[in-house]
Amino acid sequence: MHCGCIVDGLWMDCGWIVDALTTGGTSFSLAGEWVRLGVQPQVEIQGDTMSSQRVEIALKQLESARIYLMSMLEGLDDDDWFWTPDSQSASSPFDSNIAWQVGHIAMAEYGLMLFRQRGRAEIDLELMPGKFRKRFAKGSVPSPKREDYPAPSQILAQLEMIHQQVWVEVPEFVDAELDEPLDPPHAGYASRYGAMLMAPHHEMLHCGQIGMLRRLMGKVPIR
Repeated sequence: MHCGCIVDGLWMDCGWIVDALTTGGTSFSLAGEWVRLGVQPQVEIQGDTMSSQRVEIALKQLESARIYLMSMLEGLDDDDWFWTPDSQSASSPFDSNIAWQVGHIAMAEYGLMLFRQRGRAEIDLELMPGKFRKRFAKGSVPSPKREDYPAPSQILAQLEMIHQQVWVEVPEFVDAELDEPLDPPHAGYASRYGAMLMAPHHEMLHCGQIGMLRRLMGKVPIR
């Protein structure tokens, strides 16, 4: 599986891990899988200057959040993904797990960056299957049962597929249309652009919850 983010002109192929590295030609690993950092051209954002600036801001923020998310997943095995605090208790004060958190981030990126921007498209059947959406949608309840979830590799594959489609579609958005009003959730502006800005904010919010889960497992803090 291949997942990537563009950072300072470097393509981070992070199918298993991004380790916040800043130099080219470096390798990094997760669960024994080594991935190499190569060079990939920046995605060119077409359109007028204002559109380029606004779209670039949203995409750069999303890149930053994704790099941080992948660093939070470093070194976790499948058991860690499904670990739930006090999972034997029906009244657990924090009844969540990393599998739900990552799946929910994928669902939200699809919703905020794609579906709320342009409505439903044919590719959405592949990007957001109904079963995946129901499992990870806003308001869904995290389950402590491992069998209720796709495998971590499947969740990561869905996350990657959505992220790649964002990079295909979002640079083509027309600036004037970004000001079309939208109901919440959004950040800063009650518009399509505000929904775009909400995506990295939402991702970082759930990175914080993943960080809490890591600490409750006894893992060394990332930051």
